[in-house]
Amino acid sequence: PQGMSFSRDDLKLLLSAMLAFDDDARVQSVGCWSMVNLVLERERRRMITTLGGYDVILGAMETHSRHENVQFRALCALINLVAVEESSGDNDEIENLNKKPFDLDECHDVLFANVARIASLTISAVVSFATNSKILQRSVIVLYNLCLNPNHIPILARVPYIQLILCWMIKKEKRDRYVRKTARTVLRRLFSNNRRLPLDGKMEGINVTCFLGEWQRERLRKMQKELFREAI
Repeated sequence: PQGMSFSRDDLKLLLSAMLAFDDDARVQSVGCWSMVNLVLERERRRMITTLGGYDVILGAMETHSRHENVQFRALCALINLVAVEESSGDNDEIENLNKKPFDLDECHDVLFANVARIASLTISAVVSFATNSKILQRSVIVLYNLCLNPNHIPILARVPYIQLILCWMIKKEKRDRYVRKTARTVLRRLFSNNRRLPLDGKMEGINVTCFLGEWQRERLRKMQKELFREAI
């Protein structure tokens, strides 16, 4: 859809369709995939954000926590929604770490209010599909892009299981050096002893929730055991 003209009503129609068929994994998958490219353009990103795009994408992740394709495509959309693409004609990949922090414009407050939920559902995707390298790659990029903004760090550091998941990625994802390196960077930014976490008054009222179901908690316990076994 890049290069095409989309009005606010067009984008509202896309989000409305996803809300109307929120229990249909195929609709959610196609909708999230459409937003991957739509949000690359600044004005469309602003409109999707203010029209409730975060709620729609994150709602799809919550409702379809066992659907691999929905999780993958939702993470791809989030990568581009929470970060601004560098202007480079040489690299068209959507999962690109060379991104600037999200601008402090009218969309910033919406993003800030959703940081904890985005991180929690990203962790949920990792736990659910720990053997899917594509989901692991996209998940760690979402967390990386979020931690580029210092105001997000106090929230991210308080998200349940985030430290465990990052450590698991570093220790267990031996196939993918990229995932290990990026997870290490996020971990360092969030929990470095030499870094004083910035305090923001907006932390008040932020609800940090764990979105793991019982089946996911069982997988998380296995991941925790793997880490402890390797440390002994």
